[in-house]
Amino acid sequence: DSAAMFDGLMAVRNGNGKDWWLVTRKWNNTTLIYDNSFFLYHLDSIGITPVSIQNLGSLRRTGGGDLTFNSDGSKMALCDWEGLIELYDFDRCTGQLSSPVNIEPSNPTGGFYFSIAFSSNNRFLYLLDFKNTISQNYIYQFDLNSTNIQGSKTLIGIIPDSASPVMMKLAPDNKIYISSWSSLPGNSYPYVSG
Repeated sequence: DSAAMFDGLMAVRNGNGKDWWLVTRKWNNTTLIYDNSFFLYHLDSIGITPVSIQNLGSLRRTGGGDLTFNSDGSKMALCDWEGLIELYDFDRCTGQLSSPVNIEPSNPTGGFYFSIAFSSNNRFLYLLDFKNTISQNYIYQFDLNSTNIQGSKTLIGIIPDSASPVMMKLAPDNKIYISSWSSLPGNSYPYVSG
């Protein structure tokens, strides 16, 4: 079996206030197979239990990208290495994803999206896009209150590739932080092993 897991794994607190949901998506590590599966797990004091596989949203084939939840856990966003951006509703009590909104369709030559993050007030979505042809990283903002979310896309920053930005996350202080990956020879991940 050539199935593997997507780069993104995200946790959000269960509606009961004590347990957690873990969400990831499937990646068939071949460029020929498209899939739209999300894997949902329940985490409690006993352990991790698989709950469901939900097929929802656009078909995807890349193993790179990001998943993230907004601050109240009611929305989940996805981006991937082929330029796909989607927004989903999430029910924290049942773990059910629903109502996919395609903000940008998959376009293998259009975008290489590393990471995505919600603003602390849940109004804006931020995207980290790597432009390989010019070795720069662009940060875009989308207004989720807009009637045309894709049309609200605004460039708000450019980071040179030498900074190696890779992930954005909203922190408890309501600021979004961007991490860099290691530039040591033979290691292209955020943390140096051993």
